[in-house]
Amino acid sequence: MKPFRFRFTDEADVARFGDRWYVYDETAIVRMPARQQARLEAALGGLKLVRVMTEFAEDGVMGRLAATWIGVHLAAPDLAGDFDKYEPLVFLVHFEQILDEPQEDVAVPLDPTPSESSPTSPTTV
Repeated sequence: MKPFRFRFTDEADVARFGDRWYVYDETAIVRMPARQQARLEAALGGLKLVRVMTEFAEDGVMGRLAATWIGVHLAAPDLAGDFDKYEPLVFLVHFEQILDEPQEDVAVPLDPTPSESSPTSPTTV
């Protein structure tokens, strides 16, 4: 599951969310602890994450709507606002699959899993 980056292109959406890139990363979502996933589903009004992923893969409206909200919400929760009030023009959002490392201007949600280069024990100062 390669992540996607996206940005808004509609003038009103750019005014609200900016012209920066956001990330929708299903692998990062799958790796979230279960209670964090449950909170995300609750914030989506009970919409199941599996349905979001399926609808996104099928290029459905709800898939695009939820995927973009998740990407904005994970990067800037206050900017995303409540899902039930989130209404960008989702078919004007520009998506790209991320094949390389994200660029510096990409808002990337934090992945809670340590990288391979992370120390195995905390360092003390």
